[in-house]
Amino acid sequence: RAVNNLAVYLDNAGKKEEALSLYRWATTGRQKLLGDNHPHTLDSKYNLASFLWYNGHAEEAKQVFIDTRKGCIDCFGWQHHGTLECTERLLEILEA
Repeated sequence: RAVNNLAVYLDNAGKKEEALSLYRWATTGRQKLLGDNHPHTLDSKYNLASFLWYNGHAEEAKQVFIDTRKGCIDCFGWQHHGTLECTERLLEILEA
């Protein structure tokens, strides 16, 4: 969790390359430790996808959001706020 929080901090401080590296590290670490559809992993994947989207990496963001949305549906169901937020972000990308 600390790695993900540090990534958010660095992102907000404008240190984009360092933030991206930590977002990827947090996501990979949580996938290995907790599994793909664990809520903490899904949170990291959502943060990574959002970072990618807002920093001009639309195609990769789209793929990460698709994967994250599927995980949210499997973990939380269709009507959970996490699933809905992920769906909204994916729609933004698809409509762009």
